[in-house]
Amino acid sequence: MPAWKKCGHSLGSQISFDAINRLTHQINLGELNGYNIQGNRINSAGTEILNDGKVTHISNVLNRYFTFGSPLDKIAFFLREQCEEDQYLRIQMLQNFHCFKQRTWNTDAAKKIVLTTTIVRQFDHIPWVNYYHGRDYVSGSLDYYNPLTNVQCNFPDSIWGFTHSNYWYSEQFFGDVMVNVIRE
Repeated sequence: MPAWKKCGHSLGSQISFDAINRLTHQINLGELNGYNIQGNRINSAGTEILNDGKVTHISNVLNRYFTFGSPLDKIAFFLREQCEEDQYLRIQMLQNFHCFKQRTWNTDAAKKIVLTTTIVRQFDHIPWVNYYHGRDYVSGSLDYYNPLTNVQCNFPDSIWGFTHSNYWYSEQFFGDVMVNVIRE
């Protein structure tokens, strides 16, 4: 089975991020056709499919993720759902709902009653590379997710200093993606 790389530019990074979280929840609930709750590929009889004697896990299929011009940190900071300090359960439910490589918010309220989650983070070990430019006001370095690699792009500024579309025209960016992301 071929490996897939998932990528997203700008708001597309939020859509692809949500898709990865949705896959994680579908696997954990046993609702993703062709995969069991461990994330292993199965046939219609429910038997795990072996490839060269090894089980094929969903993270072998979606094995890399890269974003460019991504506003994910800004979305998490400005648009995340707010909770009152005494809503211990709700805080922890929200922390675990969007679970792909997401760090927890450091709130003392969430530490008063600690729950363990049953959600297995199926994709947390796949590499994630985020490309950004310092003058791209839409995106930036992603610090709320871990682990990932942030790469500062050094393409020239546009006429007005707005660099959000320059990714599409940068040989340096595409060269780095070809060498460091798309390689097998």
